[in-house]
This record gives sequence, C-alpha cells and structure tokens, in this order.
Amino acid sequence: MRIFKYILLFLFTVTIFDQILSVSLEYIHKKTFTGQSGGKINSFLKGSHSFLAIGNSRCAHHIIPEKISSNSFNLSHNGLGLVFQTGLIDFIISHKDSRVDTILLHIDHSEIFSNKNDHDTDIQSLKYFYDKNKWIQEKIDGVHKFEFIKYFFSSYKWNGRLLSTINNFIKSQKEQIPPRGYVPKFATDRDSINVTWSHNRSEPLKNLSLLINQSVKDHIAHLKKICDSKNIVLICFTSPVFNPKNDNSQRNLVLKKFFDSMDIQYLNYIDIYNNRKELKSIWNWNDNTHLNHDGAIIFTHILKTDLKNISH
Repeated sequence: MRIFKYILLFLFTVTIFDQILSVSLEYIHKKTFTGQSGGKINSFLKGSHSFLAIGNSRCAHHIIPEKISSNSFNLSHNGLGLVFQTGLIDFIISHKDSRVDTILLHIDHSEIFSNKNDHDTDIQSLKYFYDKNKWIQEKIDGVHKFEFIKYFFSSYKWNGRLLSTINNFIKSQKEQIPPRGYVPKFATDRDSINVTWSHNRSEPLKNLSLLINQSVKDHIAHLKKICDSKNIVLICFTSPVFNPKNDNSQRNLVLKKFFDSMDIQYLNYIDIYNNRKELKSIWNWNDNTHLNHDGAIIFTHILKTDLKNISH
C-alpha cells in the first residue's frame, strides 16, 4: 500500500513538473522572434505578409523578400526537407491571422528524385505544433510506432530545443530582429576557395532516379489541395547551382510534365549558371550550392521578373 502511495506521489510530482516546465517554455517561446527554434515563425505570424518564400537554406539565403514586394517574407529553415515545409505551410494556412495569397516553395532535385525518404524525420522539428495541427500530428505519429506516447508529457515538444529556445529568447531581447526572415551570407575573401572546394567534392546527380519520389508527390498534392481551398497561388522553384556537373535535361522534362499535370507553375533555375553571365562569377557564391548576398541580389531580381511574367 505504501509503495502504491509513493508511485502516485511520484507520478503527481512528475506531472506538476512537466506542466510547470511546459508553461514556462511556452511563455518564453511566444516572446521569441529570432532564430529557427520557433522565433522565425513567430516573427512571420506577428506581421502581415501576403507573399511567402519557403524552403531549405537554398531558399533562405537566395530570396531577399523586400526586393520582391513590400509585404513578402522568407520563412525558410536550413537543412529541412519537404515534409517539414509542407507541415509548416499547412499550419500557416490554417492559422487565423494568416493573410498569405502567394507561396513560393523551393524543392531540390536531390530530394525530388531520391529513392529514399531521408527527410521523413524532419517533421519532428515541428513537434511544438503537435497538438495544434492535425497533419503534423499524423506525420509525427507515423515516424515510429509508439511516437505518440512521448506526447503524453506536455514538455516533450521542447525536447532537443530547450537551450536553443532560451538562447533565441535572450537574443530577441538584445538584437535587432531581421524583419522579413532573410539572413544574408555576406561575401568574404574565402568565397572562391569555398566554391572551388565544394564543387570538386560534390557528387554528380547521375545516379538519381528519373522517377519522382512518391512522398514528394504526396506532399505537393497536399499543398496544392490546401492552397486551392484558400485561393492561394502555389509556385514551386529550384535554386541554381554553380557550374552544374550534370545533364539535367531529362529530369527537367519529368518535372515540367509533373507540375503541368498538377497545374502548378514551376520555375527551374538549376542550370541558370550556364545561360546567365551575372551568376558565372565565383565571387557571387558562398559555395557551389549557395549564393552569397551579392548573388542573392542578382537572383532575386531574376526571380521577381519571372514572377511578374507569370502574373500577366
């Protein structure tokens, strides 16, 4: 009997501690407006933005929102795949304060044509929204058979994010917050070295499939459906690379056919290095897949022109 009481006392203590920790971190999170541990999303939701650019680092550092329009925002997160972007867009579209009317989504060839789903677990980077969005919850539950059990504890959604959340909260109080989500990669004297080194080490995409990954198809179809339901224009694009090693002609045709069938505008810049002299300078690149700020200015201008042509 005494053991039973101790067990109840232990469970009660754990529950109280879990709730106190969760409420405290929730308060900190809502006051955070910088960094990729929720602050960037809070910054977006705090404002009023009708044009949203979203993707991985090849969108984060390539699209300068204020050069697109006065009400644009770059909500990209480094290193995260399409499942993350899909979950985030789903949450944003369903958010009561969202006024987005155009979404520019970046997709990478290496993910589109991969035979693996290496980015499936990226959805766990959205675990803060586990109890706030049905699609995110379903995808997180699908990562592991008993994943849902972890979320019996309210504070679990902060697992792996505790220090970064606190750090970004402190930064939000001291530093000027990027108003549109764009964080530039300014040119350095080492850019040419970085570009040459990364280009020489990069693997050709010739071993990738010519079939679009089924998960990618499912995510794009889901995004198309929810965007159409809210009269939001969905545009997809692929960023350029420095001096491409691959013949992308066949993959480009596959992508064109796919996006045409989905009635989605697709802007493919993966080979733009070959036909736009502005981007041939090695000093406009940070490495072989990322433009520096000087290159981003050039690329954003090209993109803005193409977006205008789409709308006419």
